[in-house]
Amino acid sequence: MRLHVTHAATRAAIYATLCHDRIDRDIPTMFGLIDFLTGGKDKKAAAASKKETAGKKEAAAQLSFDDAIEAHERWKERLLLIVSGQSNELTPADVANVRCDDKCTLGKWIHGVAKNKFGADAIFTDLLTEHAIFHNCAADVIEHARYKRLQYSRLVIDGEFTRRSRKVVGLLEMLRGKYAA
Repeated sequence: MRLHVTHAATRAAIYATLCHDRIDRDIPTMFGLIDFLTGGKDKKAAAASKKETAGKKEAAAQLSFDDAIEAHERWKERLLLIVSGQSNELTPADVANVRCDDKCTLGKWIHGVAKNKFGADAIFTDLLTEHAIFHNCAADVIEHARYKRLQYSRLVIDGEFTRRSRKVVGLLEMLRGKYAA
């Protein structure tokens, strides 16, 4: 029995020596493994993610989603006034100005603060695209009204323009749901 204990003790001593040599070499790897197993790095990543989410919530708060939605819903009224002749926004400059999607309040927010904060978000990317299409559609309505193609202008307002407007509003709602506090 004593022989067995001595043999086991010798094996343990040799193993401890081998392990000691490896510990000096592998300590950084071991601490990395310990961090991974205990969630140390996950905690750091979670803190960074929480900070990023807080920044996105702050950017979302800089624009009232309700105000942006309301402003875009008023576009239809504005275009109907133009088509009915109750507004004089029919110059080429007006058309060019409306076609630019970075001049309205929402557009300034989209191309500024929001692009920096939400640029990688698929919802935001869709919003950026749909907002630009929305403005092109609105400009087309004004362009057709300039040339007295009023029936066609009304068709565009009731069809394509309304679809694009709803899409922009829906994407704003999705962003609000995702990032608003």
